[in-house]
Amino acid sequence: ERWAPYTMAINGLAGIVAVFVIVGVLLGALPYETWTAIAGSTIWIKFFLDFALSRHAHGFAPKKKA
Repeated sequence: ERWAPYTMAINGLAGIVAVFVIVGVLLGALPYETWTAIAGSTIWIKFFLDFALSRHAHGFAPKKKA
């Protein structure tokens, strides 16, 4: 629950960029090299930020057994 707003922000920004790219492609405003670069960068940045946030929330150490 503590990290949900950060996850929501990451996913929200990625979603906004995805919608921008889709609309740009449908309107013919973005050439192939541009929209693939934006989409690819967005996906990779989202993966890295999600991973970093999950490591920050849960840590790198193995869980202690009860």
